[in-house]
Amino acid sequence: MAKRTREEIEESIIKFNSLTKLIAQILLAVIKWGGIVLVCRYGYLAIISLAGKTTIANILVSIITDLKMNQWFGLVFGSGGVSYGIVQKRLRKKEIKRLATRCDFLEKKIDPDKTSSGLTIQGVHKEEDII
Repeated sequence: MAKRTREEIEESIIKFNSLTKLIAQILLAVIKWGGIVLVCRYGYLAIISLAGKTTIANILVSIITDLKMNQWFGLVFGSGGVSYGIVQKRLRKKEIKRLATRCDFLEKKIDPDKTSSGLTIQGVHKEEDII
């Protein structure tokens, strides 16, 4: 058996690498398109199984389509305002906590004998201080 030269070995390695890349590309395409086909198939089967039946989906679609545009604007802006308020409240409490701990540290550094105002770290009075 003849000994293979370095060029022949490199050429066979290059062929093997190109073959494995081709197989990997084919597998990726099969997986991608197979997944798309399966999603479409199961979507089709879900629609077929619901055909002619009154479902919660029908009720929700009828409610959504019955809303007028001004009601949609009110719903969107109202829920957006509530969401904004909740986020701002959370951020304000977080900022108060950050600033309170920083101020407390700096005040103790300047004057260790300074008494506290009685506010908690969250910036609220203690229960026993409320009249």
